Amino acid sequence: TYSSSRPMDPSEQEEMGGFTDIVDEAIPGMNTWADEEEQDFILEATGTEEEQRFDQLVGCLEDIILEDGFHEAMTSFQRENSEPFVDTEENKLEYTSIFAKYQEVIEVYIERRLRERGFSMEELVSLLHTKHAENDELSHDVFDVLSSLSDFATFKEGMLAFKKKTRELELAGHSVTVHREEMEDGEERPDIMLRA
Repeated sequence: TYSSSRPMDPSEQEEMGGFTDIVDEAIPGMNTWADEEEQDFILEATGTEEEQRFDQLVGCLEDIILEDGFHEAMTSFQRENSEPFVDTEENKLEYTSIFAKYQEVIEVYIERRLRERGFSMEELVSLLHTKHAENDELSHDVFDVLSSLSDFATFKEGMLAFKKKTRELELAGHSVTVHREEMEDGEERPDIMLRA
């Protein structure tokens, strides 16, 4: 067998059909990372046990929010419920029930995924109420999602942004006139000619 840390001898090249490994082969007079000793990097946990648990929980939340399943749940909810929202100071009564439904859908998803990873929603709430939440340790995405669960104004902004984005992406269809160019040379091919 061939090891990429040393050049191939002619018999090995013959076995591989004359292949010469020029990528892993060392260039004379040139130092490479492979020439140096391997070093192991060990990351040591610092801080109290509570701080370490908080860091793990924040990392877990970030992973959950980046999951396809979370995005599908969020997008599906917004698609089904964003239509009634309008950008005015006044809030409609129906927003209240939509907000409650949103809290339930998203909280249930996050809580289920946290439990699967050894955390609980109660622990999340408890740790967020400690000094750690003031230290800007939450990523922007995590903060936005958590804010949207408790703050109606943030939730409404998200629903309006989704509605605006989907409106911008909608395609407007209209008729187009197709012009037939005159043929200057060649043979007419009625089977491929556009008809006006």
